[in-house]
Amino acid sequence: NENFILRIANGIYYYPQIDKVLGLGVIKPSLDDVAQAIAKRDRVKIIPSGTYALNMLGLSTQVATNAVYYTNGTARRIHIGDGKGILFIHTNDNKMLSFKSRLMMLIVSAMREIGEQGFSDEYKSQIKPFVEKVTTSDFEHDITLAPVWVRNILLALWRKDYETMQRTMIYGQSVTFDELLTEIRQLNLRISELPYQK
Repeated sequence: NENFILRIANGIYYYPQIDKVLGLGVIKPSLDDVAQAIAKRDRVKIIPSGTYALNMLGLSTQVATNAVYYTNGTARRIHIGDGKGILFIHTNDNKMLSFKSRLMMLIVSAMREIGEQGFSDEYKSQIKPFVEKVTTSDFEHDITLAPVWVRNILLALWRKDYETMQRTMIYGQSVTFDELLTEIRQLNLRISELPYQK
């Protein structure tokens, strides 16, 4: 019977996925899947801690047995089993929880964990592919939520990509990077003023 549910923690249940190809049996949800489900159920916002964000982006080789999240909800610890758990830490920092892009949120959280002094060129190379996946509108919004030093690094990466595109893919006259940012802000403002946005 594939319609049964399993208990993963006190008051938390899930419909298990069954691996029939490799014969691995029941595939349990990840700690992040559980955390996101709890946040949705409780109607709260969450953001992974810097250490867990590094792990989720593959920038850390450490295997996380416990996931730590900041939330505007109640502080608590959820025991999952097998020595694993989820810790929710309450925060009043609404700015931290206001990202539009989940990927941008992970990038900024990971960079804050590394710190300005420790953020080497190697880290810049590793973070760059993730930055490229963030949509222009989300980047323009979320960059304002980042610490100044993080903002400067991410803008520099974005500027470098645009200037490379100007040289190799855009023929004829094109706007500068700063002009592009201004046009994006104006476009976002016009979109926000449309009737269906209200």
